Amino acid sequence: MSDRMPRGGAIEDALVAQMHRDLTRRPWYKRWQWRLGMVGVGALVVGAGTFAGTTLLTHEEVTDTSWVQCLSEAQLNPDGSLPAHAATVASPDGMIPIDDAKALCAQMWEAGVMTSADPLDASPSPGVVPSEFTVCVGDDGEAVVAPGRIACSTLRLHPYQP
Repeated sequence: MSDRMPRGGAIEDALVAQMHRDLTRRPWYKRWQWRLGMVGVGALVVGAGTFAGTTLLTHEEVTDTSWVQCLSEAQLNPDGSLPAHAATVASPDGMIPIDDAKALCAQMWEAGVMTSADPLDASPSPGVVPSEFTVCVGDDGEAVVAPGRIACSTLRLHPYQP
């Protein structure tokens, strides 16, 4: 060591000792804290997947047949709401059979209600009826009819079980 640096030997010994500790230390991926953390993260992912699967993928029955939501497109609005028009039919018992939910939405598409930009338009121009519809179930038990064949979970809805 140089004579110009006081206690240079002690500093050099401290640096060598620190390097020795750093080089003999177990890598981060072999430490028990990291392994315990990864087990916790894995359990969290499995739990969240199980919860989401049982919540979104369970088939539901339509329990509220007094109204139907007809979707104008098979995607959510930017705010997370459904682009839906609600419909109901006056009947003596106030119930709409679920088989007629698709027909009711087809009538709304044919009448131009789903494609009209103005919801208060008294005479919208006729629209084109989609070739297929998918029936899902909303959180309140109502039928939600979407155009096309889709997975109900993409709209945060339950699949319909006939």
